[in-house]
Amino acid sequence: MAQAEPIMASGEDVATGIDSGIFGIRSESDSTDAIEVPAVDVTPADLEAVDMPASEDGFRAAGAGEGLDPMHAEAFSELIRRSRARADAASIVDNVDSALVAAVDAAATAEGFSNAARSDSGERHDLSYSSSEGVSMSVQLGKVHGRDLAAGDAEVPFGVSVSSSGYGGELSLGGGRHGEVVVVAVESGAGASASVELILGLSDYVDAAYDVDSASLERDVRSVVATLVHRLRG
Repeated sequence: MAQAEPIMASGEDVATGIDSGIFGIRSESDSTDAIEVPAVDVTPADLEAVDMPASEDGFRAAGAGEGLDPMHAEAFSELIRRSRARADAASIVDNVDSALVAAVDAAATAEGFSNAARSDSGERHDLSYSSSEGVSMSVQLGKVHGRDLAAGDAEVPFGVSVSSSGYGGELSLGGGRHGEVVVVAVESGAGASASVELILGLSDYVDAAYDVDSASLERDVRSVVATLVHRLRG
């Protein structure tokens, strides 16, 4: 059973530092009663809740301190617990998502590319890079959501395209098999682009503690980039 940790809820609010007097409740003495808040463990349900629109809790405790009705103290304690779990889960999701993008950036840099532009939608990161050799690269990386980490075996789409104006070799549409490199002429101007569409399994890079194996992800992304660049040199 998780041990409870005492939270002093008089004088200053637990999370915001707001004087409890703004609620119109002040103790007659300097002594205060501790509100016991259970230790927080982030659950899959908390991670899934990160994807849901924020909603107001039906009950908000107004003030705390000596003489506070036990019913209110208990409700306030539970509200803090739920809020902490939601905040912790959101932080975990953001950290994992950011770590994946950082690993892609590191891989691109290691292969001679520099950041050019980026944008984020609700479902993916669009990352653009350029090199001093006149080669450009675009990456589409699926965003990590709370539901993905809660599932434990989720995946995100990963597409990479490298373009070179100097390529004059053969084009190839492939045979339609997953993971094939496709080489097509660029829509405007000379040259061609080599691209591949893959799927990244989160369990390959994210452990049970939600730590990302950035080195393994960077290695895999570098192999993709190097393969596409090599294809356009053939």
